[in-house]
Amino acid sequence: PTVKTTKSKAPAYNAKSSLNSVTDKSDFDNLVSRTCVATCFFDMQTLESLGIREMVVDLLRAGGFENVWEMAHPTYPLLTCEFLASVYWIVKPNLGEVQDPLFGFRMRMTRHTMTLRELRDLLTITKPPVVDALFVLDKSKETDFFRTITGDLSISGTDKSYMLVHPALRLLHRFLNFGYLGQGELTKLPNSSIKYLWCLNEKNETPEWAALFIWACRGMRASTGPKSDT
Repeated sequence: PTVKTTKSKAPAYNAKSSLNSVTDKSDFDNLVSRTCVATCFFDMQTLESLGIREMVVDLLRAGGFENVWEMAHPTYPLLTCEFLASVYWIVKPNLGEVQDPLFGFRMRMTRHTMTLRELRDLLTITKPPVVDALFVLDKSKETDFFRTITGDLSISGTDKSYMLVHPALRLLHRFLNFGYLGQGELTKLPNSSIKYLWCLNEKNETPEWAALFIWACRGMRASTGPKSDT
């Protein structure tokens, strides 16, 4: 009840022909055989009616998402598959490096490159990253936070999202898993979800969300789900 969806068909063209490698074309075939879910975005009026608008907005802003609730764009399945099948790292992210990470992709049969700084602007992420996208959260902090948001004493590894006490956290769990972790199964509450929810609760622990997005896109090429780049 807190999201709207919108769908639109991609313009007719042979997206697969734009891909160079056999691997990219194989990945494209794998992607188009799967369901392309329409864009989901926040319905602020519904959040207001539920009484959770202020908390959702405050947590998103704390994590660096300044205007993400205004992102309501149509979904183009073929363009999406072309991007996912071709995206790759040119310069991988490293917070200790001066050079801005760079990735490449094809869109409408044309090769493009983009920095993570540029991607952050497109995603309306206003806070610079403080921790790496794939950082490891201290176990004691993870456990303490889990107890706070679920009331449960320990993480079992098979936890479910309904255990999140506050509905705003359940919604943000869906937002992060769907939009930045590439997870289609939203009923589970894996450790990755817990640590990124923790980031929203900690104003000075902003991860490199843009890099996390690209890692997830890379992982979507495999039918088994997100994986790290090789």
